[in-house]
Amino acid sequence: MRLSGLAGTFLALCLSLVIPSALSAAGHPRLYFSADDIPALKAQAAGQKLSQYRRLRYWGDLHLDSAPPAEIGVSERHHETAFSTITAYGLLYNITGEEKYLAAGMRWIEALLETPAESGGNYHIGVFAASLGHGYDLFYAGLPPLFRERVKSKTVEILLEARAGADNAWWGGIYTHHDFWIPVAGIGIAALSIRDEWDGADSLVAFAETELGKAIDLLGENGYWPEGAADWVYGLAPSLMFFDCLARAGGRDFYEHPWLRNTARFRLAHWMPDDSYMFIGDSYRSGRYGTLGSVSAHVLMRLAARYRDSHAQWLALREARLDSSAPDELSWEAPYAFGDMRPLAEREVHGLPWQFLWYDPTVTPSPPDTLPSRTLYPNWDSAILRAGWSEGDPVLFFAGGHMLGRAATAAWKAGNTRLPGGMAHVHANAGSLYLWADGAFPLCPPGYGGRDGRFHSTVMIDGHGQRFDPAYRVDLQHYEQGENYVYLAAELSGAYPETLGLDRFYRQVVFLPPRTVLIVDRLATTGGTRRYVRRYEWLLHTDPTVADWQLSGDTIASVHRETGRTLLSVTVSVSFRYFWERQSMDRPDGRPMVRALSATMIGRVPNEVEYAAALHAPDEGGGKEVRVRFYRNEADTRTHIQGVEPEGRASAVIFASRDTVAWHNDYLSGYQSMIVTGLEPGRTYGLGRIRKGSMDLLPDENGQHRASEAGLLVIRRKK
Repeated sequence: MRLSGLAGTFLALCLSLVIPSALSAAGHPRLYFSADDIPALKAQAAGQKLSQYRRLRYWGDLHLDSAPPAEIGVSERHHETAFSTITAYGLLYNITGEEKYLAAGMRWIEALLETPAESGGNYHIGVFAASLGHGYDLFYAGLPPLFRERVKSKTVEILLEARAGADNAWWGGIYTHHDFWIPVAGIGIAALSIRDEWDGADSLVAFAETELGKAIDLLGENGYWPEGAADWVYGLAPSLMFFDCLARAGGRDFYEHPWLRNTARFRLAHWMPDDSYMFIGDSYRSGRYGTLGSVSAHVLMRLAARYRDSHAQWLALREARLDSSAPDELSWEAPYAFGDMRPLAEREVHGLPWQFLWYDPTVTPSPPDTLPSRTLYPNWDSAILRAGWSEGDPVLFFAGGHMLGRAATAAWKAGNTRLPGGMAHVHANAGSLYLWADGAFPLCPPGYGGRDGRFHSTVMIDGHGQRFDPAYRVDLQHYEQGENYVYLAAELSGAYPETLGLDRFYRQVVFLPPRTVLIVDRLATTGGTRRYVRRYEWLLHTDPTVADWQLSGDTIASVHRETGRTLLSVTVSVSFRYFWERQSMDRPDGRPMVRALSATMIGRVPNEVEYAAALHAPDEGGGKEVRVRFYRNEADTRTHIQGVEPEGRASAVIFASRDTVAWHNDYLSGYQSMIVTGLEPGRTYGLGRIRKGSMDLLPDENGQHRASEAGLLVIRRKK
């Protein structure tokens, strides 16, 4: 039941008369700093953090007279704005002691006091509670006693509504979804703000700690966030706030968890040299999402400070400049209605208080060029493969699938039926490839809303994309990297409806840094010849805002619309007759999202078919041309690549159809190097026809090669 303003005031008066000692004894502020810490904050504002303080105070003075929305309601945007505004003015009030900041903060708190508690199940309810908790804690000393008690009473009311929502609303228990993390973190923050002043607070602190503990355990250990680098900010920003408050209060230190320790590297790995991001799932290339996630530097600053991570600090400082100076289009106000998307103005406030609190100027920034350029995320069967960290180095992402991740899928199978709700912002994109090169995405993900497999660079079968289902199965069978290659092989048939009769969809990918990618897809079905019509659509998507597809026989190219430069050249070889189809995805307002070319087979397609393709992103600086030819026989598919090796010598990748030694008899003598896939792992192969000393062989007195665990042999000529 919602208390009216008059009733709330009366209750506050009663409480102030009954327990005045509790009010005077409560230690506030407490969430992020204490009264004893304020002199140090003032010193920082005048010294090491002068720049952050000046920006915060400039924003505060500029918006002193800004009024809250006439009706905050259940809008998460309004509640998140209230949260950040109250925090900004609360921090300024503690540093300066100036009444104008108290008055500004109270104006927003009053708007929340007049907002109904009923949430309708919306996840804004946690931020609603945290906003009141921040107001109560940060302004405690300056609030009139009756007003203070109104805030505490309202905080309790909202906390009870939020706790009921965690059990009954759609967001409760969907551990891999940011809309779970945000309200649960808010519950924890608000409960900590009135701990020792309300008997129910301890149980809610324990609830938030336990629930987020379960969630973080399901994400794996290497920092991957399944919804993409933009949603990562949105979910993690309020969560870090709770983790800080909890640790200060003597609770669990979440920063000891390996996922949190490694998650800054996840964002770094997805960063592009033009300050965009690889935007998988319902993400944006800006790397920012929603209202609390519309700025991002503060999140990296916190991680950099805790772990003394110089690389995270480097990216944080780059992002701070964008947070403050980039155009509003960097983030969107309403990501849920494509026909009514608007830039999010005044977004800087969502980071400024935290930049002041979290920035540690003693952490020296360092560019990421010493970090590994290739990362496999085993819990998600996904990988991001960089040619390097410089401006001209392409970046390839392999989407392994796993809508919930291996750990959460196992938990779902064990009986946690709420977990599938966490799939809302992931995509049916198993095996899909996305490529960034030279400031553009020649292989482009669709971004927010493009969840169906049709909008990804994979295969549609009989009009069906991959199923949107927690039982979706993907098996990344092999991942192997060497000095000059990365090999991935995945069985993707489990991602498709069983009614299609798809026995096998085996995708092999070889990345030859810096700019060449080879793909071989082998598909096998039952009853192929008994179906009068079988249809395969093998898709590649480019960015329609930048490029168009051009056709020339078995070669296609993604060509820049303004400059005419080829962003991506693709040579295909298909085992059955096919034709090209153009496909698209547009928003309701007409703005294009993705443009695809499909190499489509249709008709009495054989039971077993193969698509092979070589993709090359030409060097913008005029690097050497790469020419590709395919040769196919019953034993293998051979790719002849001219121009990758020094002095124009050819190399080859052999995709063996079955374990055979036939491949080496005719091929070895003509190539500078060779990679052979599809062999029996650990098997030794005699290569007697190679002249002694002419090639680099693995150590073996008989001149033999042993296949790796991934079934690869790598052979190179000696220099």
